[in-house]
Parts: sequence; C-alpha cells; structure tokens
Amino acid sequence: MLDLNATGMSCMHACSALALRGLKSEDHCHAWLTLGSYRATYNYFIQPVNFQIYWEPTPYDKPVPPKVKRASGRPKKCRRKDGNE
Repeated sequence: MLDLNATGMSCMHACSALALRGLKSEDHCHAWLTLGSYRATYNYFIQPVNFQIYWEPTPYDKPVPPKVKRASGRPKKCRRKDGNE
C-alpha cells in the first residue's frame, strides 16, 4: 500500500503512479474517506427541540465564555511587515 498524507488520501504523485499501473486511487485511500462511511455518519437524524422550556435540566454548570485580556498600550497603526520585505 502506498504512503498516505495527513488527510488519508494518496498524494498527486502516488495517484499518477497508480494510474500508470492501471490501479484505482480510491482503493488506496483511508476507509473513512469512502462514500459508505460518509453515509453511515449522516444516517441518523437528531430531532431539534422547539423551545428552551422543553430542554431537560442537567446537574452540570452552564458554560462560561473565556475572559478576554486586552494587550496593554496603544495598538499599532501600521501593518506588520513580513520578514522578506
């Protein structure tokens, strides 16, 4: 089996090497990237709840947004230049 990149698919060069040998690139990708696994993922439908009064109460704390910390000093007006400039 050919090496797969981080996405689980064969790279462009591997696909062209497979085509030279008459093989399908679909047979050499990860099983999660197949149409069957996509359909299995979205097979079930979760019914939405209409209003908040119908939500079930939980014993957990409500989520709190993170605290925003502003940087001290005056913000810069000029854009930050790239290292190549």
